[in-house]
Amino acid sequence: MCDKCCAGRHTHRHGIRYRRCGPWGGFTLVEMTLAVTIAGILLGLGVPAFNLFIARTSQSRALEDVYTAMSIARNTAMVTGTPVVLCPSADGTACGGDWDENWLAFRDCNDDGAYDSSATTPGCDDDNDGTTEPEPRISNIPFPIDLTLSVEDASNNVPSILRFSPTGRVTSIAGNDPLTVTITNREAENRELDLCSNGRTYFIDPHGSTTTGC
Repeated sequence: MCDKCCAGRHTHRHGIRYRRCGPWGGFTLVEMTLAVTIAGILLGLGVPAFNLFIARTSQSRALEDVYTAMSIARNTAMVTGTPVVLCPSADGTACGGDWDENWLAFRDCNDDGAYDSSATTPGCDDDNDGTTEPEPRISNIPFPIDLTLSVEDASNNVPSILRFSPTGRVTSIAGNDPLTVTITNREAENRELDLCSNGRTYFIDPHGSTTTGC
């Protein structure tokens, strides 16, 4: 009946035809409220999971950076026959600061445990031209500010530097006491890596054994 009544009943306004009766498409207020509520619930469930994923990804990447830096330092010391030092660096150009700021790796040609940027360092003449050169920097690793990193041995001692000798050993670790690098993300989850005095590095399974293999 309504369709018959509405047949042909249109109004013209500025050349546009409007229908004056009959059903209109769209959503009711109840349907829109329900849709918004469901979307809010799904968003509330998804955001924490996404944040956790981002935190774990950043943490894993930082742990890989530590592992890579230690491996490169050890290999460089063995190949070049000169000690290599890993140290915390607040500015990325000199040793000093906290381990969770930056890590500086360099060939310690004069074996004094400090980075020498001058061209008078004895023992650094890689191009064999008879002139001394600054101690070569191997890497400079900045860490994300959303991570906390600690470096301690089993007695909770914090080393000022890590020195890799030309034999590949870490002389700053006493005996076989492993040095543990712990990285904590913003969700308070820990990931660990152990460095042994023989220079080998081991990832610690957070859900399994903590045996280092040292």
